[in-house]
This record gives sequence, structure tokens and C-alpha cells, in this order.
Amino acid sequence: MLHHVLFFRLRHDLSAGERQAAILRIKTSLEALEGKIDGLYRIFVGKCTEHVPWDCVLYSEMRDAGVLATYRVHPLHLSAAEYLRSVTAESGACDYLSRKNSRPHQRAGVLLPRRLAPGRWREYKNQQPLSELWL
Repeated sequence: MLHHVLFFRLRHDLSAGERQAAILRIKTSLEALEGKIDGLYRIFVGKCTEHVPWDCVLYSEMRDAGVLATYRVHPLHLSAAEYLRSVTAESGACDYLSRKNSRPHQRAGVLLPRRLAPGRWREYKNQQPLSELWL
């Protein structure tokens, strides 16, 4: 499995409200790709804590590098990337490979988040969409 991780630092001239709106738009546009590309198992965008030099992070899990190549030229990704370039000052990336189905719950076809927001386990157990548990 390929893990694709990107970090973004927004432009410094954006106000606090503009930064929040930008993160929400980035999150919405990129997470819209889930289920639209065969082999893209999971994609998530979240706001970074104050203790790191980045504003938001994208984390995704894909079958292999071929899926990443498809992802990069997908029209929804290209549209999101164009907006990202207009609001970001800097970005960083890391792709890494792991063994397929390395987490036991994946063998059962369930993708659990590594960490849930505090107090959100009950909502997850009740089948709330994962995107509502984050950010």
C-alpha cells in the first residue's frame, strides 16, 4: 500500500477567516476524490495543531504508485491543486510504502482512523461518516 502525505503552509497575507475558509475548501475538494478513483482507499485533510510549522495536512492510502499517477491527473485533483497553488506559500510531501493489509482491521474491510477526536468513539461506532469525526 502507498501512503501519500502532503503538508501545506498557507500564505501569510491571508486573514484568520480566509485561512479557515481555505482549509475547509481544500478539505472538501480533495476529500471529494474518495470513491472516484479505483484503488484510492482513503483520503483525509486536516488542520494541523499550533505546534507544527504547517497549516494543514493531506493523508491518503492507495493501492500502489499507479493509483497515485491516476490521482495526479484526475480533473477533481487538478482543480483542487490549482486552488492550492493560489493559497499556499509552501508545501512538503512524503510517499511511503507499507505491507498490504498491515493493520488487522483492514483485512475485514474496515478502515479505522488511527486516532479519533476526543469523545468521538461513540459516533464512530454508530456509523457516522469518518470526515465528520475529524477537523
